[in-house]
Amino acid sequence: MTRSAGSGAPSPVVHLLPADANRGAQRGARLLVDALSSIDQPHLALTLFAAPAGLLLPERSLGLADPRGRGLGFSWKAIRRLRRTLRSMRPAALVLHGGEVLPYAALAAPLGTPIVYHRIGTSGALLSERSQRRRLYAACARRVTATVAISEETATETAALGLAAAERVIIPNGRDPELYRPGPQLADGDRRDGTQAPVRLLFVGHLNAGKGADLFADVVERLRHDGLDVVGVMAGEGPLADELSTRTGSPLQMLGHVDDVAAVMAQADVFVFPSVDREGLPGVVVEAAMCGLAIVATDRPGVGVLIEDGVSGALVDADDADGLAAALRALVVDPELRRRLGTAARDRAIERCSLGAVVRQWESVVRRAVGTGPDGSIS
Repeated sequence: MTRSAGSGAPSPVVHLLPADANRGAQRGARLLVDALSSIDQPHLALTLFAAPAGLLLPERSLGLADPRGRGLGFSWKAIRRLRRTLRSMRPAALVLHGGEVLPYAALAAPLGTPIVYHRIGTSGALLSERSQRRRLYAACARRVTATVAISEETATETAALGLAAAERVIIPNGRDPELYRPGPQLADGDRRDGTQAPVRLLFVGHLNAGKGADLFADVVERLRHDGLDVVGVMAGEGPLADELSTRTGSPLQMLGHVDDVAAVMAQADVFVFPSVDREGLPGVVVEAAMCGLAIVATDRPGVGVLIEDGVSGALVDADDADGLAAALRALVVDPELRRRLGTAARDRAIERCSLGAVVRQWESVVRRAVGTGPDGSIS
């Protein structure tokens, strides 16, 4: 345990994010902060930029307006403000959630502060370019004590980028299987079989082209045109919300932001993850798998941790509308296939992504970064 200089209070482990949002990174960080915090070693979230309240609800925020330099990779104003804040907080360690905050922490953290870089996604553009931005990230990474990659693909790219650290581990997204669980009807094995209710296809995520929101709507429309009784349910916010809500060719239920994602998933039949973005291990896929849903997903980095095509879900190529429609069509007409794939997905998610096991791995990483063993001795 580390204590703040000049006081008996333990120094916090500070989890740094760019801003609050209704996104998977914020949800995952909040889960970690709450699960890891204790009297002996408090954890808290700190954000750099002002934003409406989302899923993180940080304990502290610098509240900066988006600066001109943010798009270039860093803002000197944010670095100066963060430096003053960290000097006053004297953190036992910093945990960086995502690459955007890496330069800020590297340039602002007091010397000797352990830094754990949580790499939550992949970035093919950064890997392919030989730019000032890539050189900046490589230089900043020299301050990193340990890197935690969310999947094998993320870990491989981390090494290729030269983001070396004393320790590199893979820890997947974690979720509580007691919270994310099959709905009672699905658990009984006969949710809507034999009824006239439509098969509910669910999308959860940011409503933009990168996450495939428009592709989801297109495929729902195609299935309806082919005579299949389906309805598309979309939970989330984003730039395509207005356009999607005015579509007339497919019945879309637009839920907007949803606080209780588990409850929405418990009412669905199939979860659709049509992202074309670079991913790490999407938290919504973990959640849907734990809810025992049959999942159709594009083959993005990290998705294969849980989804094996034909065994625990269906995988299609990114931006393949025909493949996505065919995979969904097979599930819509075959309730037994939905049950089988959903059961296998839940079993795999519990084995690999249960929150308790993930938190124990994180506790070990943070303990080593701070420099103490299980008994408090210096390692």
